[in-house]
Amino acid sequence: LDAAQAKMRDAGVDPIAIDVFSSYYTQIEEGRTGIIPEDSISPLTDPDRLDDVTVDDEVAADALDHTVIIKLNGGLGTSMGLD
Repeated sequence: LDAAQAKMRDAGVDPIAIDVFSSYYTQIEEGRTGIIPEDSISPLTDPDRLDDVTVDDEVAADALDHTVIIKLNGGLGTSMGLD
C-alpha cells in the first residue's frame, strides 16, 4: 500500500483519490468482498411520484447528495446470480 500511495503521489494523483484507493485496499486486506447479500435488500416498489410531492430546492439538493440508486439492466442481475 505504501508503495502504491507513493507512486500515486509522485504521479500527481489527487489526495482524495489516494485516500479512496487506500480505503478499498484496506477493505480487501480485511477480507471484505463488497458483495451485498440479496436477502439484505428489497426493491422500492411504490415510490412517491415527483408530481405528488413538494420539496424545497435546498432540501432536494441535500437529499440527492445522500441518494444511491443501483439499477441492473439487460440481464445483468441474472448474470450476477440474482433472482
